Amino acid sequence: MWECPDLFALDGTHVLICCPQGLAREPHRYLNTYPAAWMSGAFDYQRGAFEHGELHELDAGFEFYAPQTTLAEDGRRILIGWMGVPDGEEMLQPTRAQAGSIR
Repeated sequence: MWECPDLFALDGTHVLICCPQGLAREPHRYLNTYPAAWMSGAFDYQRGAFEHGELHELDAGFEFYAPQTTLAEDGRRILIGWMGVPDGEEMLQPTRAQAGSIR
């Protein structure tokens, strides 16, 4: 399942950002329990199909999830996402008193 999908055009190509669930861990990739990733390609609106390249991690840390973008009035694409760790893992982090953010 791909959670939190965000599909947009950027510099003549389409980009899909999502949080794919159930990825097999690899030696240096997908080590995060809840990964955020992106891929680029061409979305065919007539067929509803996305022909894309390789999946890339957007962030290899453990505290970034559900990224979404918006297009600013000045043309910049701005990305935001959740920051925080799952409840079961949060007790292991020194940021417990400030849930959802790091100081």
